[in-house]
Amino acid sequence: MNEKRILNYKNFINFSGLILANFIPRWNEQRRTLRLSQILDMYYSHEGVSFDSNVRACNRQALFNQFFTSSSLLSEASRFARVLALRQITMYVPSEEMDRITRAAVEAFVSYVPNVLSQNHLNCHASTSVPVIDMVVATDGAWRQYDVEQFMSWLGGALEINMQRSSLALLHGNTGEWIVPPSNNLTAVFDYISNYTDPWPNRLNLPTVISRSIRLSRDKTLEEAESLASAGPSTMILIVSPSDRPSGVELQRATELMHSLRRSFFDVYFAYAARDLTDFQNINNEYLDYSELFLQTSATTVTSVIEAVDTLVVKSEIPTRIFGPHCPFNGSSFDQVEYEDFVLPNRKVTYRIHPFYLRQQPLINIHVRNDGQGELLVCSWRGADASRSCQTVPERESQVFNLTDPCPSADFCLPAFYSVAASTTGNICAHDDCRLPHQVGFYIRQSGLRCLPLRGAGNTARGMEYFMGVLLVLALMLH
Repeated sequence: MNEKRILNYKNFINFSGLILANFIPRWNEQRRTLRLSQILDMYYSHEGVSFDSNVRACNRQALFNQFFTSSSLLSEASRFARVLALRQITMYVPSEEMDRITRAAVEAFVSYVPNVLSQNHLNCHASTSVPVIDMVVATDGAWRQYDVEQFMSWLGGALEINMQRSSLALLHGNTGEWIVPPSNNLTAVFDYISNYTDPWPNRLNLPTVISRSIRLSRDKTLEEAESLASAGPSTMILIVSPSDRPSGVELQRATELMHSLRRSFFDVYFAYAARDLTDFQNINNEYLDYSELFLQTSATTVTSVIEAVDTLVVKSEIPTRIFGPHCPFNGSSFDQVEYEDFVLPNRKVTYRIHPFYLRQQPLINIHVRNDGQGELLVCSWRGADASRSCQTVPERESQVFNLTDPCPSADFCLPAFYSVAASTTGNICAHDDCRLPHQVGFYIRQSGLRCLPLRGAGNTARGMEYFMGVLLVLALMLH
């Protein structure tokens, strides 16, 4: 049975190769810089190949029937049989017998193909936007290693980490050590899992997971300061706990650690997937800023958790962060570089500015520059979506969005949101950072955002390390 299944998978590849071979010469004429990896990425995506959206793996059967009819297959097979007969000197096969065998082979093949393709068919569906996030998964002891591998495989595909700027990591739910450190492709994820030899998690130690989140946020902040970044993916800690419930002592420690984290790192999301969410809903009772997600599951199975994560995480808008620079210190300023990003047609990228960076600022400018591969639609809003204002940004042009006195008071300040969508594409994105040719590139630059002070520790990299070190010591003491 396994040998038959492997043969079927090999044939899927052969069918796809035959289909793509009919299109690639024409596509290559349209764009000489087209790479085979781009074609395969598009073919196996929901959008399909940008030059012809009907060419996609989920449409494999219809495409095969279009190009390989019974008559064309019989004609090609007959020609091949006659060429083969000329090279066969040990046996003579009469033409009538050769034709009979060829017809029987073609009839069997024509019957086999629809059957095997229908058994493994996935319906095509419309393309949807996928959040770009640094995802960290921590599990309790309810799942075996194989269950976790299944979930990580699905999650990596759902977040498109091989095509987007997202990363995926796996945290040991008990020790807080990395099973898979942050990785940006599924091959690396499974290499780390296969090489992991320590005992698998047997329970969830929530304070340990939050302690690791503090260290991860510290390292990420230092890296962003070093690179002068002005935007980047949000971090999400996905705690999968189908069976475990933290003790009272652990909940108290977790609450204290969460308050420490929230006072310093504004854009870390926590998502909890469990059958009973009561304990998790009480961990963050002070900093309520849209960064907590509670995923109710109906069972402890991988399928149940996948359904919840797909609905409430993958299909939701988890925005990319736009943040201010670090505060000047001793005459040194920390200028930021503009952020380069891309968007596919029929999708959008969402950004958020946390209220911390808006407070006490008289005027904030968000500058969006189109890189020239298509037309953009850029929207901004505060609070409800109904308040959004949208502007078209033609190729090679720019648009500035101003926020004047964005916070009415220190106690009331809504985050600012922006979205970028591609209205048209020229199919010409060709430089190294382009994953796909129909992406449309753009740049975001901000000015006027509140700078990030380090609570009196000095606004140098050394001062930041000191301040982050204090947080880390606190986390270890509480742990």
